[in-house]
Amino acid sequence: MSLTGAGLNSMRSVPTFGTIGAIAEIVDNSIQWKTEKDVDINIVFIQKDQILDEILIIDNGKGMGVDNKKREIIDYCLYFGGGTN
Repeated sequence: MSLTGAGLNSMRSVPTFGTIGAIAEIVDNSIQWKTEKDVDINIVFIQKDQILDEILIIDNGKGMGVDNKKREIIDYCLYFGGGTN
């Protein structure tokens, strides 16, 4: 799964949720939607010029897939109020 900063920024903007809460939510989703095997989750922090630039969260889950119009669901589900249900 490739995640841009939009979802993290949306979650980060909620009072008291913060970066840690946003990361915890993504990790929790990875655990809930694991494959038949054990879930593998890797969190990678990338620094540029001594400043945290990116956070990568990588899992072996099924992913969110595409909707009936062949659009990646993740592109709009990580916004508050977004989704297919």
